[in-house]
Amino acid sequence: GIRDSVGSRGLGDVYKRQVDNTFHMRLAILIAMAATATGLRSVVLVRHGISEMNVALARQPWGSPGFADPDIRDAPLTPEGLAGAERLRGTIGDVGAVDLVVSSPLTRALQTSAAVFRDAGVPAVATPLAAERCYLSSDVGAPVGALRRAWPRVAFAEDDFPEPCWWYGGGPAYAPPPADDWRPPGRYAAAGEPVADFRARLATLVAWLEARDERSIALTCHWGVIAALTGESFENCEARRLPLSALRVREDVAY
Repeated sequence: GIRDSVGSRGLGDVYKRQVDNTFHMRLAILIAMAATATGLRSVVLVRHGISEMNVALARQPWGSPGFADPDIRDAPLTPEGLAGAERLRGTIGDVGAVDLVVSSPLTRALQTSAAVFRDAGVPAVATPLAAERCYLSSDVGAPVGALRRAWPRVAFAEDDFPEPCWWYGGGPAYAPPPADDWRPPGRYAAAGEPVADFRARLATLVAWLEARDERSIALTCHWGVIAALTGESFENCEARRLPLSALRVREDVAY
């Protein structure tokens, strides 16, 4: 996605991020306790770990002069990304106590969700509603048949995946970028998802979550999805618990 980049940061920035993440984790625990006491429904939002596209975009940022999509379709996690997901599983504690695990069907989210919620002992489902906005090739996925074979413990319901190629511009080959592309100048492998389409999809995602019976739901997804629904920017492998009622499609932030 647009913010799928990692780069060197100063020690002060690293320390600040650790402090911020500790604050958010403690706040999430308090929210979880309050939700349990009052019966409020909640969602645990998890951004996927560092992916191969994150690393590529650290070398050539999205929107930089001469940018070219590195063509990493359905980018998986790097070893560092997998390690980060494992660390999150060990530290998430009560924040990770959920009744259902939901994931984007993009591989980096499925890998993160499988690691973080390995011991949750609850059903796991995937929905294309939670996929990242199609910014780059990394946001074009794998056909649902291949996903079912690769992830047998995750439900890919027929109703949620009516088409094998479920991503924006669905088809075995990339949909060509339009002449009036909304993205910064550059060479792109696939068509970008217009913001109106993305917002409509996320509104359907919120309605889908609200219609479910579970009291506490984990949602492993992406920077753009989380920014659009909360107005917040999550780091890779960051997790927060929020009231489900706090999720809404924002039009006052960039994503």
